[in-house]
Amino acid sequence: MNRARSRMRGPICALAVLATGMSGAACGEMVWFGLQKSNPFEHTAQRFMGCGSPDLVIGSNYDADGRYYNLAISDWILYSGNLYSVHRWDCFAGNYLGELALDEPLDAHLDAWLHGIGTGPNGDLLFSSFGYTTEQRTVARYSPDGSWRCDYTHPNLQHVQGTPAADTDAVFAASRYNPGPGWVERVLMFESDGAYVGEFGAECEEGIGDVAVMGEYIYLLDYAEGVRAYKLSGTSLPTHDHVIAFPPPVNPSDTLCDELYAHDDYLYVSDGADNAWYRMKPTGVLDCAYDGEIRGPDNFLGSLAVCDAGLPGGIALGGGWDLIGYERPDGHPTLLERCLVHNGVEMKTWDDAVAAGWVATFVYFYNTGAGYGTLCTSGCDDDSFRSGRGYWILTYVPNLTLVAPD
Repeated sequence: MNRARSRMRGPICALAVLATGMSGAACGEMVWFGLQKSNPFEHTAQRFMGCGSPDLVIGSNYDADGRYYNLAISDWILYSGNLYSVHRWDCFAGNYLGELALDEPLDAHLDAWLHGIGTGPNGDLLFSSFGYTTEQRTVARYSPDGSWRCDYTHPNLQHVQGTPAADTDAVFAASRYNPGPGWVERVLMFESDGAYVGEFGAECEEGIGDVAVMGEYIYLLDYAEGVRAYKLSGTSLPTHDHVIAFPPPVNPSDTLCDELYAHDDYLYVSDGADNAWYRMKPTGVLDCAYDGEIRGPDNFLGSLAVCDAGLPGGIALGGGWDLIGYERPDGHPTLLERCLVHNGVEMKTWDDAVAAGWVATFVYFYNTGAGYGTLCTSGCDDDSFRSGRGYWILTYVPNLTLVAPD
């Protein structure tokens, strides 16, 4: 040990203030989506540290932790609903964090069981329920800490298609409803305070699968033509701008919740027949696919969500020993198990990076008056980075980046 420590030399870096807003393409991404299996029923949430196959699968059956397929991410928390309850996981590590305590119960606002969860500005959660015949439904808005904010409802809000979406000015929900002569599908728009604005989307003659907001557009999934982009206009109805054709082999089909997701200049489209989500650019260029782990017959895709909260550019690790510092203004520690390591191509959790031979199991630190200590995810002197300390990290491969969540 002493000999190893004598070689602990390297540049002193700062593990920067852990801010949100890292570009997903710059340092990898973490994607979750849900999948339901029938005969017998099983619900799972599957984590992807890049395109391809999942590296972690959690959940089974109708257990106390929720149904897993209706997923949403706000900050670093992964949410899923079961009946009228909402459950939470750490989106980095997949650890269960318990039920979200609501100041007003969901069944005081929703007319039926929770079905879809959308997100809005400030990380707000948009809860929608199952539709039934022509009964009017509601979208309930809560803060990430469980405080009720507002309800959005209208006689034409009957069967919410996909999950609601929002920007700073408005909330949008695709709805299948019957005004009398037959069923139609439109997007209903509400101001943030709940006032109804109107509807749009008549161009989608074969139906609307879902909506997603990104930048200056709201995107509608049109089964027949592709993804339609409408230009946002504050609290006025958006105007149709252009159509993005589905690139082969993307062929979306009805799924349990989300069918369209937008994040960081990418569109994500579900394909139930392939049990996959496809990532594409807004230009229509296909980028890659996320292939669900098939658990048995009769699989149904659920929601997709991207986790990148608190992923700054990270600290470059050059191979061998690196000495870094750790500081954050609030003084809170950061669990090592929630830190990620990126090699320029893929991202791994700390434990997975250890197993892959990228980094050593133990990180070392020095306590004045107490001597050296060890940091690891379990069974060491500490399990978290703490402000004011310096840390020695041994890497076995060059050009790694250490990323810590906020």
